[in-house]
Amino acid sequence: MNATATAEDLAETLGLLLPEIGCTPEEAIDVLAQAGQEGTVASSGPRWFGLVVGGTLPVAIAADWLTSAWDNNGRAYVLGPLNAVAEHLAAKWLVDLLNLPRGTSVGFTSGSTMAHFTALAAARHRLLADRGWDVERDGLHAAPPVHVAVGAGRHITIDLALRYLGFGTAAMTVVPEDEYGRLNPAELQHALRTHHGPTIVCAQAGNVDTGACDQLAQICDIASEADAWVHVDGAFGLWAAASPDLRHHLHGLETADSWATDAHKWLNVPYDCGIVFVADSHAHQAAMTHSPAGYLSHDGSGPCDPSDWVPEFSRRARAIPVWAALRTLGRRGLADLVNHYCAMARLFATLLAAAPGIEVLNTVILAQVLARFDDSDDVTRRTVASIQASGTCWLATTTWHRQTAMRVSVASWATTESDVRRSVDAILRAWREVRQQAVPTHTIGRQQMNDDEAVFHPESQYSGEGVHLRLGTCDSAPKPSDTIRSVRIGPLVKAVTYDETGRHQEWETDTPDTAGLPLLKVIENTAQIITVYLRDDTGSEDGRYSLTIESFAYGKVTTRSGNPASAFIGAMPKDGPPMTAAFNVRDEQSGQYAATGAIHFIWNPGTESVDVANTTDLPANMACEPTSTANTFTLRLRAKHPADWGFR
Repeated sequence: MNATATAEDLAETLGLLLPEIGCTPEEAIDVLAQAGQEGTVASSGPRWFGLVVGGTLPVAIAADWLTSAWDNNGRAYVLGPLNAVAEHLAAKWLVDLLNLPRGTSVGFTSGSTMAHFTALAAARHRLLADRGWDVERDGLHAAPPVHVAVGAGRHITIDLALRYLGFGTAAMTVVPEDEYGRLNPAELQHALRTHHGPTIVCAQAGNVDTGACDQLAQICDIASEADAWVHVDGAFGLWAAASPDLRHHLHGLETADSWATDAHKWLNVPYDCGIVFVADSHAHQAAMTHSPAGYLSHDGSGPCDPSDWVPEFSRRARAIPVWAALRTLGRRGLADLVNHYCAMARLFATLLAAAPGIEVLNTVILAQVLARFDDSDDVTRRTVASIQASGTCWLATTTWHRQTAMRVSVASWATTESDVRRSVDAILRAWREVRQQAVPTHTIGRQQMNDDEAVFHPESQYSGEGVHLRLGTCDSAPKPSDTIRSVRIGPLVKAVTYDETGRHQEWETDTPDTAGLPLLKVIENTAQIITVYLRDDTGSEDGRYSLTIESFAYGKVTTRSGNPASAFIGAMPKDGPPMTAAFNVRDEQSGQYAATGAIHFIWNPGTESVDVANTTDLPANMACEPTSTANTFTLRLRAKHPADWGFR
């Protein structure tokens, strides 16, 4: 299911340098096909469950090939009448299938991000026009401020759309969610009562983790009292409206003002195809329509130009594969397809929950399953990593209620019961292997700390596996009766100790209790090395990014948790030797590192300041903030835009 080639391998296959003389078309395609065997993922296959990435219906692929071969610009009727007519019909069918209000206008975008952008642009137009402001002409400067209420469990694409439209994320009021990840109507009502003026409410049909749908009828009633525009993010969950068995989860959907979804998810057409629906077609068209040049004017024959409903000008004829999928599925076939996803997800949950030690964390409402192994973040992470490496299926981790969970998303027409059972067998096999490899867990007693201080030997050193801090033997070193805290940020602590004979013990604890951290006992007359992993999984709303600070130092170092403020690296006496801190920022969804670096710092008595070296290695979105007190100096790392990386 996974790609097997590295980026370097693929670059070598594709060719690092552009040749002076080109190859034949056949040779180019052969090279591309060779690279594709190892450099693509089977995201359209039957056992891709890690992200909500739809499969591809064969008829939609064929229609997409024809679309490419015709290569008509999909923006205008005159540039390809077939494109405009197919889009008009597909739009009409979709409004009917999803039980949206008659007269709802439809646009085909690149994905949900631009669908949100389009819908919220229509909302911006209507709300400000009703107050006498022409936002398309005069912009937002001096315009009445628009307030936006969003749920804590929203998808990040809502934030992106608000940024692109000039509202900015500061315009948002984040409404708390309930235990299922749904926007809380009572909290929304309270939030709207404290704001006056033009307001947008962003609701959700299908939480990306649990599949739970907001209580749309209540939300729309509350918003109506405040004369607010309601937009529904239904990237995958909106398709439940096409199923008589599932549409009750979306009760009140039709009373919203705009909706967004992806056809490349549950409709299983090729990338890329998002869809925006707006009940107020006049606001929709006014927000998108351009003033055409004379040679582009529409003569009124045929359907409206597709570009009247989306931001793009030149664009692919995305609606042709949508038409093909709907034409072959029909009303009943689409309902069966949507029901199929949810049935496979329920089977997943049933099989996983039957294994003692595996907990299914959510009620399966649509096609999302959350599972956790041995109630352990570490076991869950390692199990998912092992599954990904096996190639049988592909799943990902997420953070739910501050715990790591495996997320299963069913979104392919090709997934069968056999695929689910085969995948569950692979999951159980990986989990058992992780259990066998696991080091026995030891309970670490909680004892009184000695001022949170530890004295480290000058031979302490950093390695790629963590921080190796050799305990000193000088007079100020910890005594056998002393204890030191295993420094950390966040809920995960790992430690390894070695005695003079080479024997070692490994400890691991997953406690969310940041007030009472575990302690490591100092052993008398031993050469003890402690490996400490510092992690911050608490700063981000969705838990996507973790900050790992791997530091080593010479001299006396005090390290404390920085939660929930700045990422705290360390404090040292002003007369101490230099300190070095290595850090990385990891994307917990992809497993890739977003930033890495190292910082060297020391107190400079000549200038009474902290000298920090190598800050040129810092990413643009990270700030290094040295500070000093009477006797010590401290170094902090800070994300300039916390929403980007999830730590402050």
